This record gives sequence, C-alpha cells and structure tokens, in this order.
Amino acid sequence: MMTQTPPRFASLILFAFMTGNLAWGAQPYRARHAMVVSGETNATDVGLSVLKAGGNAIDAAVAMGFVLGVTHSGMTGLGGGGYILVRMADGRTVFFDFREQAPGRASRGMFLDANGKLSQDSVIGWKAVAVPGNVKGFETAHRKFGTRPWAELLQPAIKLAAEGHPLSYMRAMAFRDSPNSGRLEKFVNPNKFS
Repeated sequence: MMTQTPPRFASLILFAFMTGNLAWGAQPYRARHAMVVSGETNATDVGLSVLKAGGNAIDAAVAMGFVLGVTHSGMTGLGGGGYILVRMADGRTVFFDFREQAPGRASRGMFLDANGKLSQDSVIGWKAVAVPGNVKGFETAHRKFGTRPWAELLQPAIKLAAEGHPLSYMRAMAFRDSPNSGRLEKFVNPNKFS
C-alpha cells in the first residue's frame, strides 16, 4: 500500500525525518540565504554550524540526521529510514526515498498462521524488523550533492553519543513513564548536568 507524507517545511531543501515535533506558527519563517529546521535543538545547532563552516543543505541534513539518531532516537536513528527532497537553485528537484524495506527473503504469507490469520510475528520478534535505510540514504545524498567530508559530518553525533547531552522535558518524561524506566539508572548520571 502506498502512502503519501505531507510536506513538513519548504526552503532550499525539504528534509523529513517524520519527527512530528515541528512547531507551526501563524506566519512562515523566511531566510535570505539558508535555514535549518529540526525537532530538536542539538540537531538544529549542528545543521547551522555545518552551513557556517561552508557546507551545503545536504551536508547539514546528513549531520542533523545522525545527531537526531542520538538525541531524538525515539523518532529516527540508524535503524530507521526517511526521505530527502532537494530543490536546487535552478529549480530542479531530486527526491531520495530511503524508507525501511522488507528483507529480500520476505514473502507475502510469512506473517500468516496455519489458519491464514495475521500472527504476532509481524509485530514482535526478529521477523518484524525491516531493513534500515537511513545510513544508505544519507550516504547516497552526500555522495551526489555533499561538499564536506563524511567523517566531519558524523563527528557531532559521535561526540554527543560519547559525552552525553541534556534531554528535552518531553524526552525525559517519555523515559520516566516507560515501563522499563527502572533500567535507566545505569545510563544516567544525575550529577552531570546539575
């Protein structure tokens, strides 16, 4: 079944990570030279830094995508997929579709039980996992249009993953309210940001 995703924002680049956290205002924001948008502050800051360092919109999108995988992992990450729609200065558009896909050996009836009913295998367990597309999608877009070195674009995400980062209020509440919240103690340093 094909689905259509509504546009989230437009500028020189439409970059959809399916975060669902974009704030909508009464008037659209406009920028003369460049703009970056994400649902998370660290990613937005990294995207702006990439542009200020001479990178282009694809470079910013790739760096932001990897940062979001660290700081907003409930919405995107290495195990996910997405889309990038690029509008070039000359008006040309290029669309990258790197949504998750079914494994190559998947079959139409693999999730049906002996009675032809949908089994729990479609939602629980190793069979329920799709092949991720984010890394390949970012790499393809970067290879085609990126200007900054790949390793440079990954560095902010690596640093945030290694050193940690403050959680947004909403993310902290999601962790607190999780049925597995008791397992978080070994990952959280309560003195780190006090």
